[in-house]
Amino acid sequence: MKPIPIITYPWAPVAAARPRITKTGRAYTAAIQKKYRADMRAYISSLRLDMITDPVCVVIHFFFPHKKLRGWKSSRPDIDNLAKMTLDCIAWTEWGTKIKRGILADDSQVVQLICTKKYCTSAIWDRPRTVVFVREPDTDGHQESERHLRKIKQLRNELDELRRTK
Repeated sequence: MKPIPIITYPWAPVAAARPRITKTGRAYTAAIQKKYRADMRAYISSLRLDMITDPVCVVIHFFFPHKKLRGWKSSRPDIDNLAKMTLDCIAWTEWGTKIKRGILADDSQVVQLICTKKYCTSAIWDRPRTVVFVREPDTDGHQESERHLRKIKQLRNELDELRRTK
């Protein structure tokens, strides 16, 4: 896989939300979502990066505007909705055609996803942004998850034995 540069989208992150429904039953997407999606897609296509078709690991860091709090942001928006919006923007097809315009051929090729949500510091240079890094998946991550599943199975067996003995 060719190395992909770190993509820094220099605006505050926006999460993907469900479509809103009007009283008449018409569904619509919020304006802030439409603008963010269009701007991020335009930004990514302006980078003119080669498309990746291999399985990938995507690392995303979301930095939110500075508040009195510092460090990790544990409030809304949910990190899965933030990741969904970002992945939709880096892997997108021109609507109604089969023209691929994103970095990834499809977001289903993401096999590992690492996300963080933080507040910016009070430094002038530290601005709200989304930082995306696409790389090859870790092979040891697969081994780690297998080890974790074996441990869970072992604990379940021990619990079953305790239940049987009582």
